[in-house]
Amino acid sequence: MQVIKVTDDGAATVELSSTEIREIVADLDAADWNVLSPSMRALYHYLDMVRPPAATGRAAIFPGGGF
Repeated sequence: MQVIKVTDDGAATVELSSTEIREIVADLDAADWNVLSPSMRALYHYLDMVRPPAATGRAAIFPGGGF
């Protein structure tokens, strides 16, 4: 369930479920990158970075290791 909150000072917060993040990443992955705006590309990279692993029980992999 997507939840968007806007505060009085204009700051916005978007809350997405794990499934929604995966779906958005998949949709953007399939999109024509020649027409995506820089902000949509940045959103893709951010969501791809924070999305949970596809397989349950699989630990997230962080660059540099040691986690």
